[in-house]
Amino acid sequence: MHQHRYIAEILVRFGMESCNKVNNPIVSGCKLVKDESERVAD
Repeated sequence: MHQHRYIAEILVRFGMESCNKVNNPIVSGCKLVKDESERVAD
């Protein structure tokens, strides 16, 4: 499934068509977990 055209349209819509791409902005295999600790809002 190719989504090149759709992605290009989204980038234009949000003014990001000239942004640089990155291959993988997060470390491969990184597990994300929900932080259950309580935090006080500033």
